[in-house]
Amino acid sequence: MSTADDEITIGFEHWHTHVGRFLGIDTTESVATAMTIIENFVAERTVVKISYRDGVWLKSSLDYVVAPSEPEPHSTTEVLSWGGTYDETIQTP
Repeated sequence: MSTADDEITIGFEHWHTHVGRFLGIDTTESVATAMTIIENFVAERTVVKISYRDGVWLKSSLDYVVAPSEPEPHSTTEVLSWGGTYDETIQTP
């Protein structure tokens, strides 16, 4: 987590997101939003997904465990959770 450049940046492995006034929210709401993102990840309600094709990064996302997105086709997707409960590697044809 970083608070440089008047925004909050939250990251884990190859995924990150930004929260701040550029979203049209004030500092209090920015901090609350960042805390919610962190709390959901640490409680393993969300997981980070990182997709690669032929070893080249395609995309990263933060998904809710109860509503996961489909992995990218023709790729390898690493699923990472804070405590390791949902960690897996998914290969799609």
